[in-house]
Amino acid sequence: MAAVKLFYSDAPGRGEIIRLVLSVAGVDFDDVRYKYEDWPKYKPEAPFGQAPFIEYNGKKYGQSVAIANFFSRENGLYGASNLEAFRIDEVAGLVQDLFTCLIPVFIEKDPAKKEELRAAMVKNDAPRFFGFFQKFLQENGTGYLVGNKLSLGDLIIYDMTTQLLKTFQYDAAADFPEIKTLVDNVEGNENIKAYIDSRKSVSCQPHHRQQSAAADSKATSAAKPRFKSKMAAVKLFYFDTPGRGELIRLVLAEAGVEFEDVRFKQEDWPKYKPEAPFGQSPFIEYNGKKRAQSVAIANFFARENGLYGANNLEAFRIDEVMGLMQDFFNFLVPVYMEKDPAKKEELRLAMVKNDAPRFFGFVLKLLQENGTGYFVGNKLSLADIIVYDMATQLRDVFSCDVAADFPEIKALVEKVSSNENIKKYIDSRK
Repeated sequence: MAAVKLFYSDAPGRGEIIRLVLSVAGVDFDDVRYKYEDWPKYKPEAPFGQAPFIEYNGKKYGQSVAIANFFSRENGLYGASNLEAFRIDEVAGLVQDLFTCLIPVFIEKDPAKKEELRAAMVKNDAPRFFGFFQKFLQENGTGYLVGNKLSLGDLIIYDMTTQLLKTFQYDAAADFPEIKTLVDNVEGNENIKAYIDSRKSVSCQPHHRQQSAAADSKATSAAKPRFKSKMAAVKLFYFDTPGRGELIRLVLAEAGVEFEDVRFKQEDWPKYKPEAPFGQSPFIEYNGKKRAQSVAIANFFARENGLYGANNLEAFRIDEVMGLMQDFFNFLVPVYMEKDPAKKEELRLAMVKNDAPRFFGFVLKLLQENGTGYFVGNKLSLADIIVYDMATQLRDVFSCDVAADFPEIKALVEKVSSNENIKKYIDSRK
């Protein structure tokens, strides 16, 4: 592996999972930590004006999940099959959902209110999510999330467990025996132990482990489809709207996977909720088993059908695009949820003026860098479908036509919508 520079504040936060992955993998990295007040010095270097970001092979990359995913794939930490990668992605999605529950506690200024929010999170949210993680660990039965060795999934759970304990005084390991076993397994790893012992210093450079050619080949192949056989029947459950389910529909349609598109009204959700693995939609039934987390589902079928790039660097770019669109989605939620018409329009206009141009400016730059009209290679990938989905939902739901402002985005939308399988699906949903 080439030398890596990681830029993040002198705190665990969103940067810690990257540090853990690099440490387990034995990758030499310069851990550039800075104080909060010094962020303006580093922000101009950040690809999307966000931290963490890395410098790798002389190029800057952003999005914490994308970075952790890339180095996990490169170093055999992403599971031995696409189904194991699916489980890892489910855990990553659940942790992102739990993180959303932590934000109000973290940003609250009033001490009494902050403690009230923390106590509610400790009583309700944290046990609910760690209950899901414990169930996964019990299903696998080895003390690890997938297979019989450490993976990105274990590191994600470990990172959340230790950060909750330190920052929010919630000890998941005390309440869930399988979580305690996992924490012990992670901390028993020689490279993790060396990192934990050294992380009080400003920089950390674990011993670099040279990969064998066979290991490198195996890691790179993780970004490619593993199976060419006919896909099993799929049932997708989601509301009768685009929302978070539309990306899955588009991926399945493009891949030519036959699926039953089970749509329901908002008032009928209580009928389906007991079937949902985490009490959320969308979810799918695949090979007789229910699975969830929209990004995990889209990723799985994209990998299975050659829509996830030709190598790990292309998969990295796809994950960056996914992360940016997820960040942007967070700005749409307040607009969508607002009940007061005047306030709703005020929020919508602010989003159209500020947030949409900013995020689509980022993805436009990535599109221009590739220079083929696609985000990676010279053919349609998950990244193109993600941006198409967001651009069309913005237009149809929020009256924000980013394609009119960005010619390359307009060209991409036209390419995706004219794709034979996508076109057939679009015509059918009318």
